[in-house]
Amino acid sequence: MISKIINELNRGKKFLSFAFLKVLGEGVFYIIPLIIAKYIASEEFGQFSLVQMVIMILVTVAIISSQTPFIVHANKETIKNGKINKAASIQFILLVISLVIGTSILFLFKNYFISFTGINPNLFFFIF
Repeated sequence: MISKIINELNRGKKFLSFAFLKVLGEGVFYIIPLIIAKYIASEEFGQFSLVQMVIMILVTVAIISSQTPFIVHANKETIKNGKINKAASIQFILLVISLVIGTSILFLFKNYFISFTGINPNLFFFIF
């Protein structure tokens, strides 16, 4: 019985490592705002949260939306060629295009963004 459990754990070592890193990343993502909230005023924390929300929306639309198709095409390419060169290149190109478009949108609507979040215009640079 114990040997069967050990065999299953050994077979799932990569999955467990990935799951641990994912949980650690999520934990850090939720703990950092709590630490920040302890040291800054509530108005500044509200501004921080708004900025973080806007950035996460841009990241979700620009980058995370293409992750599932990337995984599917990378798996197909791995089966076919043993490499993911094309899929990785396309994902990199999409990342660069998303960064350019996202940066352009933020700079184009800079004044609206600053008035919406209430941040100091000098802090706008640090958003990047």
